[in-house]
Amino acid sequence: MKKIIALLLALLCIVSVMSGCSALEDFTEGFKDGIKEEISTPVDDDTENKNDNETSTPTVDDKEEKEEKEFAFGVTNGKQYKSDFIGISCTIPEDWDFFGEESIKELNDIALDAMDDDIAEKLKNANVIYDMYASNASTADNVNINLEKIPSYMTSNLNVEEVFKKQFTTIEQSLESAGASVDEIKYIEIEVDGQKFDGVSITSTVSGTKLYQKMIAFNKGNYLVYVTATSFDANGTDKILSFFSFE
Repeated sequence: MKKIIALLLALLCIVSVMSGCSALEDFTEGFKDGIKEEISTPVDDDTENKNDNETSTPTVDDKEEKEEKEFAFGVTNGKQYKSDFIGISCTIPEDWDFFGEESIKELNDIALDAMDDDIAEKLKNANVIYDMYASNASTADNVNINLEKIPSYMTSNLNVEEVFKKQFTTIEQSLESAGASVDEIKYIEIEVDGQKFDGVSITSTVSGTKLYQKMIAFNKGNYLVYVTATSFDANGTDKILSFFSFE
């Protein structure tokens, strides 16, 4: 069982990140074409002159919107986690535990003695950020949240379902390289806290034991947020996702 638990800790990083790591490659060309079309669209002379003569002064709302898009780690307090940035909270049972601040820093390759400014710069340049991890030590069930940075021009047009489907082969290869054989992987809509999300359901076999995973993804600012639940119980992933609530 210890070997399987160690494997699960590896999979928490592999599955979530690999599901979205090629989103840019899959969609960039289409967005570039759209940008080219927009650039080539004739501009009315009056509009052009007006834009040249006017200066844009950021309003309070503009500044607040910009600040809202700046990532901030969620906060854990006892058995509760809350992220004001993502707009999500999670309450885990008594037999579960969250990774502490130091462990989250290690996942993000942040020095434990790093200053706030250094951490902010590290997060600003990071393509993937690990925000939360919780597990049940006795069952090895676990859940994690990470965020993948995407260009601002993709946020309003990104098709999460297509991102998932294009990554099925990569996810399967990643799991197999970690010692799991994939029995089934499929796109599904997953309801959490009364809201429907794009999701993926994965069933694997690890050392002769069935492993079940469900992952949801959604946009938040310039990030694609992934929540991944892992369990040895066929109904465990739904139970884990029920820990969450959305603002």
